[in-house]
Amino acid sequence: MDNQPSCNPSVDATIIHLVIEALQAASCAVDGTAHDSYGRLWELVSSDTVAGSFFLRSLSISLGIELPSCVLNCAKIEEVAAKITELGSGICATLRNRVPLRTIHLHQGHPRVAIISASCRLPGGVETLGDLWSDILVPGRDAITPIPTSRWDADLLYDPEGGEGTIYVKEGGFIEDADAFDNRFFEIPHHEAAQMDPQQRLLLEAAFEARAPLMKGRISPSDETGVFIGCSCADWFLVHAKLTARDSPSCFIVDLQHAMLANRISYCMNLEGASMTIDTATSSGIVAFCTAVSQIESGRMVCALAGSSQLIIAPEVTIALCNLGMLSRKGRCRPFDEASDGFIRSEGVVVFSLVREDYVADYVDAKVVCPLAYVRGHSVVHSGRAFSTTAPSEGAERRVMEGALAKASLSPDDVDYIEAHGTGTRMGDAVEVQSIAAVFGDSHEPARPLLVGSIKGNIGHCEGSSGGAGICKAILVLINRCVPGTLHFNRLSSLIDRVPKYFSIPRTTTKFPIPDRPLVVGVSSFGVGGCNGHVILEGPTVGQHDFKTQLNDKCFWKKNRFPWSHLISMPCGSNEGVSPAELLTPEGCVATPTSSFCGTNFSLIGPATDQDAGRNGPVVFTEVPVIGPGNGTSHKRLKEVHHENKSSSFSCDNGSLQAAHVEFGTYSSVGEEPDMRPSCSSHSPGRSPQLPVADSSPYHKVPPSIPSVLSREQIRAAIDESLKLALNRDEPLQEDTPFVEAGVDSMTSIGIRENLSKKLKIQLPSTILYDHPCIAQLVGYLEQISSTQEVDAGTKALSCLGHPNARSAIAVTALACRFPQSAQTESEFWETLQGGKDCIQHIPLTRFDPWKYRDSGTDQSNKLYVSDAGTYPDMALFDNAAFNISVAEAHLMDPHQRVLLEVCQEAIAHDLQKRSLLDVAIVVGCCNNDWVREACTSQQEAKSLTGTGGAASIISNRLSHVFGFSGPSVTLDTACSSSLVALDFAISYMATQAISQALVVGVNLMLRAEAFQQTCKAHMLSIDGRCKTFDASANGYVRSEGCGALLLKALPRQYADPSTVYAWIRGAANNHVGRSASLTAPNGPAQQAVIRSALRDGRVQSPADVAVLEAHGTGTALGDPIEVGAIRAVYCKGFVDSPPLIVGALKSLMGHAEGAAGIAGLIKLILVLQHRLAT
Repeated sequence: MDNQPSCNPSVDATIIHLVIEALQAASCAVDGTAHDSYGRLWELVSSDTVAGSFFLRSLSISLGIELPSCVLNCAKIEEVAAKITELGSGICATLRNRVPLRTIHLHQGHPRVAIISASCRLPGGVETLGDLWSDILVPGRDAITPIPTSRWDADLLYDPEGGEGTIYVKEGGFIEDADAFDNRFFEIPHHEAAQMDPQQRLLLEAAFEARAPLMKGRISPSDETGVFIGCSCADWFLVHAKLTARDSPSCFIVDLQHAMLANRISYCMNLEGASMTIDTATSSGIVAFCTAVSQIESGRMVCALAGSSQLIIAPEVTIALCNLGMLSRKGRCRPFDEASDGFIRSEGVVVFSLVREDYVADYVDAKVVCPLAYVRGHSVVHSGRAFSTTAPSEGAERRVMEGALAKASLSPDDVDYIEAHGTGTRMGDAVEVQSIAAVFGDSHEPARPLLVGSIKGNIGHCEGSSGGAGICKAILVLINRCVPGTLHFNRLSSLIDRVPKYFSIPRTTTKFPIPDRPLVVGVSSFGVGGCNGHVILEGPTVGQHDFKTQLNDKCFWKKNRFPWSHLISMPCGSNEGVSPAELLTPEGCVATPTSSFCGTNFSLIGPATDQDAGRNGPVVFTEVPVIGPGNGTSHKRLKEVHHENKSSSFSCDNGSLQAAHVEFGTYSSVGEEPDMRPSCSSHSPGRSPQLPVADSSPYHKVPPSIPSVLSREQIRAAIDESLKLALNRDEPLQEDTPFVEAGVDSMTSIGIRENLSKKLKIQLPSTILYDHPCIAQLVGYLEQISSTQEVDAGTKALSCLGHPNARSAIAVTALACRFPQSAQTESEFWETLQGGKDCIQHIPLTRFDPWKYRDSGTDQSNKLYVSDAGTYPDMALFDNAAFNISVAEAHLMDPHQRVLLEVCQEAIAHDLQKRSLLDVAIVVGCCNNDWVREACTSQQEAKSLTGTGGAASIISNRLSHVFGFSGPSVTLDTACSSSLVALDFAISYMATQAISQALVVGVNLMLRAEAFQQTCKAHMLSIDGRCKTFDASANGYVRSEGCGALLLKALPRQYADPSTVYAWIRGAANNHVGRSASLTAPNGPAQQAVIRSALRDGRVQSPADVAVLEAHGTGTALGDPIEVGAIRAVYCKGFVDSPPLIVGALKSLMGHAEGAAGIAGLIKLILVLQHRLAT
């Protein structure tokens, strides 16, 4: 550039750089161009009101001070920097000290997290880390290939000129055999596997491989392992949207939900920890990884699976990206290169197995497996009010790296290598390198420069899975102690005008000049919506372990027996040198070039057909005994405990998916535990509650006359005989085969239960086969309750970790809501609750015409037997001008985004006026993707704003952008428990990431008929259109809409002003049911476990401290009895001499708001606490 600012020793260079950055941003925002002259830049900004305002806003954010308009009166850039120095005393020192120093010691109490193993499926036939290193990175191989016909016919859409609705690239990075899946290994019926999102199928196999090393330890891995999956790809939904004319299988209601990417892993592998899918656009994978690490650091769990996925199976997104001109016309990612012209799309599936460092020795065999790397630091931020919703922000990228360094207690010179986001976009790469320069500056030396690279040159941009791919490469760099060259990099881009003093982008493999210490590397991944993540990894000790076998032989775990299967199938490329007899030995192992699973090909674009699973060679089978974790329930459950005292609680459950519990002071709730206000310290028994108390039932009550001599063999014999009679089968059931898969339904379960009760002389609950869904679990439960050493759980108190005041308290300081009918404000919502108003009405024509699909028959394809729902008026109205959003963009925005903006602004309006909101985390729970289908079927051409208008990640990211919040910004999907899990997630993040404020939101809108069709096909909806919670006539639920927002703050409880606090969150918990009766079946023991976890987390001395409980209560004939049984198991003994526990469910008035149901119930409970009246 000309007119280079002169070097004035009295002016800090960092300020000048920030001024120039703000100038360039203002220029791009106003006229879309980046001027090559500083003089012209300043002339534009000082003469144009809009550009000047944008410049001041951007620079104020970067500097952290409010700049007056007189700054624009300066004649040149140096004068601006001098003026800023005058205005902000000490600002120069503050800016210079932004780089973390070695003296910083944050979060020292957190143990390190070890990466035990990693499994991957990446372009170029990569199926192991060894493949990635030896076949792709070291030889510098390009893995980009033509778009395969199994995805779509690229020739039909190709136009080299890039016209509307066409693509100008015909290449990408694709996973080989993405349609192959061994459904029998995971005991998934063929018809269900054919309808599953292919990402679910690939993630299942990758998760099993990643977890395999944990099966070789001295003890079995904890069943409370969490699963965290990052994904921003909704292509399977787009594929299904085109097939709606066909018979839509009822299982699609499950298979289309992003939540199932994580939930199905938890189900198939019987993992009962938190299970969630995270969407932050292209940073989804690294944010999921950071979330898993945070959960382990916080003590919530010891093990976790962190993964990500991306499959390109529909052309719509590629068309939209071509219309935006974001893809490379040359079909290659050229990170940091002068010839870069965009990125190329690619696929990827990656899963990591994480274990807390001090537990590694217990969970793995050190002779075979050594941790690949250790997590030293991690950080997630949002760019806040950046230059646009999708523009990269140097400030945010700098902050996320600084945050990770601070958490790792490292200084910049400790870092040896940065695996950059590096997509090959000119502006994005320039901003990233300049942010690296701002953080690392001159920290390195000529003999040891900072090395920077990007895997995207080899495999393309895996989008939501790119962070996982980057971590894979970083692990290989740590182990092999050298950096492969960055493919397609030749000459540094001319737009990159600021780089670290000593840095290098290797073009060939480069070794580190550090022989004696573990290496430290950083990995960056930036989301298109502004959510950025950075992870710092440390390598293993030099010479500690030979990783060659661990990285290359993905079949080493075949020496162990498989859970859930008595067969080992091994597709082989050749039988040369292989003896089938070797497979019969205990140590038999065959390294194979193909998938370790016996794959059936399931189409990526339509109904599947059987293929020859052994097409690559002969398949050898051998029969072995079944043992190992995942085989049914491998750990006996601890004896259930009951507690005594008084509180209030709230539940949110989605069948076998996610259960959450919250505790509030004298009030408990499934998901979290908020405390009552100080003025409401006890429940008033004098009130006449309007909610009925659940009738007494014999659930889990055991008469004192139970014989103590029942052996495990007797119990198993009684179960086998009862099953044979009920199912008319001769062969006994395998211990881990779910009863539902064996043919047990609601009718046969009654006969089995009655037969067992007679044989064992034990009164058993009606839901016992659903609570204990296989023989192994049922035997364990019956053996437990028949033992004479069973302690009366009602006399036990919860183990408490201290008083709530002993730790930082989380306060709910503001809320806002939109619910059906006239419940548009907090007061209107309370009036609706008090009046017991039925908010269900006919589905309005503004959504769709229900009578077009109406058919009273419940088995009609693509028809509705309901016409009622809970909707709120004026959903389509939106004040776009209030949020500086153009009419064109507002038209393309998902209505979920529009509603959230208005509700959240209402919730935080007071704090915005006081400017008291700083690094606020945004966590949104949402499981609805109607807008994606709307965009797919509207017959409109993709526009430049179509992508951000419908992306799930932007639902949260837009809030951060509009309100200028720079904390983590995440959209969670755990189906119906999404919003309550979002609350638990926010609280966990506040505890582990030093975030003091969080905005938790849940939203659900019903825009189209398809979800109604699918739920009707599955017989899930009430035929008379009402939720009759806990009632004998309950026959399903009614769908409804809703949006709620809570502002959380970490406050010292003793100093907080009671008038500013709605409630105190005392405890929180969420889990997964693991291997239950079926993927979507509710599970009583899991519900009990999550309630107890929240009570423990809230330091509740006894369940009798809970006064009111807001139940999930959907009004389903199976779900309600199981939930009531779980409530009784936890609370029944504690209320002998206390006022009764009041149980209610909002859904009876407003229907089931699905992803927003949790926050709706939570807001109801908060109002109950305020008014001291249960409704």
